[in-house]
Amino acid sequence: MTAPTEMEEAVLVVDDDPGMRDTLVSILMENGILAESAGSGAAAMARAPGLNPAAILVDQRLPDTLGIDLCGRLKSADKDLQAILLTGYATLETAIAAVGHVDEFLTKPVPPEQLIRVVRAALARRRLRRENATLLEQLRQANFDLADSVAQRNRDLRSLSAMAEALSSATHLDEVVRIVTLSAVEASGASGGAVYLARPGHADLSLAGREGAGEYPASFADWPTAEAQLYAHAGRLSELNVAGQRVGMLVLTNLSGPRGELLETIATQAALAVQNAQRLARERETIERLEELARLKSAFLASVSHELRTPLAAVVGFAEVLEARWPDLAAPDRNHILARMVAQGDRLRRLIENLLDSTSLEMGTLRVRSERLDMSEVLHSAIDSHPAKADVQLDMAGDLPAVSADGTRLVQVIANLIDNAVRHGTDGAGTVAVSAFPVGADQVEVTVADDGPGIPAAFMPRVFEAFTQAEDPDHHPGGVGLGLHVTRGIVEAMGGTIGVQSQLGLGSTFWIRLPVAVND
Repeated sequence: MTAPTEMEEAVLVVDDDPGMRDTLVSILMENGILAESAGSGAAAMARAPGLNPAAILVDQRLPDTLGIDLCGRLKSADKDLQAILLTGYATLETAIAAVGHVDEFLTKPVPPEQLIRVVRAALARRRLRRENATLLEQLRQANFDLADSVAQRNRDLRSLSAMAEALSSATHLDEVVRIVTLSAVEASGASGGAVYLARPGHADLSLAGREGAGEYPASFADWPTAEAQLYAHAGRLSELNVAGQRVGMLVLTNLSGPRGELLETIATQAALAVQNAQRLARERETIERLEELARLKSAFLASVSHELRTPLAAVVGFAEVLEARWPDLAAPDRNHILARMVAQGDRLRRLIENLLDSTSLEMGTLRVRSERLDMSEVLHSAIDSHPAKADVQLDMAGDLPAVSADGTRLVQVIANLIDNAVRHGTDGAGTVAVSAFPVGADQVEVTVADDGPGIPAAFMPRVFEAFTQAEDPDHHPGGVGLGLHVTRGIVEAMGGTIGVQSQLGLGSTFWIRLPVAVND
């Protein structure tokens, strides 16, 4: 019998009569209800924690306990457990003793249809109780969130009311600036704030008042300079407008949360308009995106520089060895060095091709041509020209049909997949398995498999995105994250499809499917 999982609803049958136990279990199983049995109270108590039954079917007379007592002990561990008592004859004393311990009674002999009806009703009650408990918890959380939101709104209203009362009696500019700055800092939870005012007809801005922490220059020569420096050092600023005229700027540092609507109300009541919450949010998002793009740009340039420098340094180094020691080197050594130079040059060429093709993909200018290709020739060409060909195992059908694709591009695709498999194999030096077989009558499938650590499930949707690589602290394959992105673009441009299957600890298998060439 297959052991139930935690998500399945199981019934535990407890009866000291083997025949009765087996009969009850068989009836339940035949009707699609998972069931197990125990012959005593002790056996039931031992089995219940692992089975986690949704319902128990218990004989009243057990060799080591009464069924009612056993139901009570089991229900104390699971208040939602449905207990059904089996008895030869029901008495008033039994019914009274069962209160709080038993949910249903069944009198032996039990007709199968009645047994199934009662058990299914018990399982339905358990599900309903659990659903109600979930809904109750959700309602409790919603009430808590609502109360918290109402409390926050009340705090906001008190802040606005206090500011409006203070502004109603303010008559001097310095006093208005102080009230607005202090109210904005307190209401928004910022660590500090300042108000800059512009002189009518002039481009410069001067510090009119400040509260809390933060560094605020005394003046700026013009609006662009002020915005650039305050964005960089303060973090939040809002232009102050009166009747459409820019009169100054409200600056807040280290806001504790998005309080744009409250700040708009503050600016409106103070007759010093604060830019609305939507614009603040857009500006914040723009800054974050620019920072992320700058970070990605730096990381990309560093990665590309490293990837280009590595094969280039190898080629230069080998060339210097040949220049200095050509007469002293034996022919096999020279040939070996030349082969390594060619391999590194090919690696450099593939990286540059991927960079150029990535740009073409982004601009929509990637072009491929369709021709009739012998898949066997393409695979041998891609493998024989690859530096890691000694680690590649090829398996293909003997009657592979011709495919319709771009020969040069297809070799590039296979080489990129082999590159990826070699880098992500065991310690970067695992065996790569390449295979090719027909799929139906109109497609040929090529797979490239490695024996590496596999791809985390969370990263699978991003495998083919540009400049992305799965994070693995124990494995550093290198690369710039373009090979698979370019590969997908080329395959799809040739009318094919590409995908990946992976299992952690066992490796990954990338596959491409190309259309079979049609005979004219």
